[in-house]
Amino acid sequence: MNSPIIEIPSGSFMIPPFPVDAPEDYVPKDNFPFCCNYHSTTFRNIEGWFERFPNCCEPHKKMSKEWWYKKATYEGVSLKILNCVAYTQHHIAVHVNNRDWYKDITDYIEYILHSFGTPGIGSDRYLNLLKESLNSIRVEDKPLTILKKKPILEYLNMQSGPSKGSRTDLNAVITTYQKWLKLFPFDLFPFNRIKGHFENQLPIIQGTIEYNPYLKMAKGKPHTPSSLIEFLCGLTKQILEKINSSDLVKKGEIADTERHSMNIIAERHRIKQSALLVDYSKSELKYITVLKSWLKNEKVFFAEINPILKQISQSEISKTSMDMIIKIPTELKALAAALKNLDFGRFLQSDSFENLMLKNDLDELWSAVIKQVNPGDTIYVGNTRVHQEAFFFATEQLWINNRPKFYRFTSIVIAGLKTWVKADKDFSEITEAISKLDFSKEQLQVINSAVSKSKPEATVKQAKVTSENKKIFVGHGKGSLWREVEAYLRDEGLPFESFESNNRTGEHIIDILKGFLDSSVFAIIVVTADDETAGGTIRARQNVIHEIGLFQGRLGFEKVAILKQNEAEEFSNNAGLQHIPFPKDNIRTAFHDLGQSLKKAGIKAKK
Repeated sequence: MNSPIIEIPSGSFMIPPFPVDAPEDYVPKDNFPFCCNYHSTTFRNIEGWFERFPNCCEPHKKMSKEWWYKKATYEGVSLKILNCVAYTQHHIAVHVNNRDWYKDITDYIEYILHSFGTPGIGSDRYLNLLKESLNSIRVEDKPLTILKKKPILEYLNMQSGPSKGSRTDLNAVITTYQKWLKLFPFDLFPFNRIKGHFENQLPIIQGTIEYNPYLKMAKGKPHTPSSLIEFLCGLTKQILEKINSSDLVKKGEIADTERHSMNIIAERHRIKQSALLVDYSKSELKYITVLKSWLKNEKVFFAEINPILKQISQSEISKTSMDMIIKIPTELKALAAALKNLDFGRFLQSDSFENLMLKNDLDELWSAVIKQVNPGDTIYVGNTRVHQEAFFFATEQLWINNRPKFYRFTSIVIAGLKTWVKADKDFSEITEAISKLDFSKEQLQVINSAVSKSKPEATVKQAKVTSENKKIFVGHGKGSLWREVEAYLRDEGLPFESFESNNRTGEHIIDILKGFLDSSVFAIIVVTADDETAGGTIRARQNVIHEIGLFQGRLGFEKVAILKQNEAEEFSNNAGLQHIPFPKDNIRTAFHDLGQSLKKAGIKAKK
């Protein structure tokens, strides 16, 4: 693996020194530094050293051979050293009684040390003279007490000479984090929700980052591999503590417990194999032990509940899984049973229901509930389980936490269902169920005034449509950005369809696609970054690429608009197509160009 951080030896470059201005309230002595015997003698001694420089010592002799070295860069350093000592003495005297005196004084000293550049020619003499002056101060004559003098001297001693501590290897720190990232079971639910967050983190800094107002720079202490491992051990426990598998099962977030058990076993095996084959330090083995123990406990838990769940027959599961997992309140069970007898799941997947949510400002509530019960964001056509779980989860929460909103939401949905189902459907069970739930007269009127009629949605296997009633096909991969495209088309008064428009249980995918090709006058394909490749790039779902080719072949290139997320990998034969880019989750930025493409194809808004 290539090192992500390139280290440059300090001797192969230089950072030039910069001048330091005197503090605003500083008053220099007359004829400084020849104001007294001490300063004049000190100045001559420093000048004598600078005359010999760089032949004063072996390190400076070696430095003088570097390509960047010029003695003229350091002219005037003798006077600068004495001035900086005087400035620092003044700064200490002014700020030593402040509340944050230690940070303020050490920040100023750090600023002075930076002013000598890198390498810091003259900084060692500055530090020695400053320590000498502080040691000579009599505490009773100055504002600097013994309790404050000592920590300042300790700070100066830490800055003097080469660092006694070990050098931090940032590449080793990064490697340590990547080992943990690769080992942690982020592909196991629900950790997959936070995988992206930790993949985008690089916790190099430990503790807090501090700002130096004199340097106008922020600084932080870098982690060592050892300190990072300790941090990762704590982080591992912190993440695991937040997981309650019992609650996840009750809420229906882990619906297929047997498959989840297999995933736990696979992850535990992977981690054990990694511990055998990869070199981990004794400290790293601490978080590995925690992970193995946690996965073992999870394996035992699911091994205990799976036989219990198996005892329930498939028919009983279809009728009672909602009651068992989501804990529908007793008052709502009769309503739940009645709704399931009326194609309720298919209604929740229909365009009619989506329009109903939008019209009544309930779309955000519905989207949030769908994500709560289906965090993977993948819903297969014909599978109504997720939508039914979402509805009953919403009614449960509203019943407990917001009873007025429960009545409004439920009455709107039941009224919408009544207008959607066929007229011969029996609503007597629902009528009886809602009579026990204290709906207001107004809400009952909304439900009772809804008139049943034949379902408006046609199946894909329909008669050949005419050019006047053809629609715009919306194809997509994972995620929900395509819904914003449908909302845009709806606002423009343009008819559209997608896989989610109707229930397609039992239909072959070839027949479904043929139906779309026959009934579409234009296609909008939303290309999003969904699948990671072996090379580390993220490409679109392959069914999306297939749909592009199908509709180009049938409708022509000018009637296929590709809305491509910038993060998605480029795909072959993309040049020359209607390719409208958009950044990350802001697909609305593509709507202006999309409107132009529709107009160019002869499709105008009907609003």
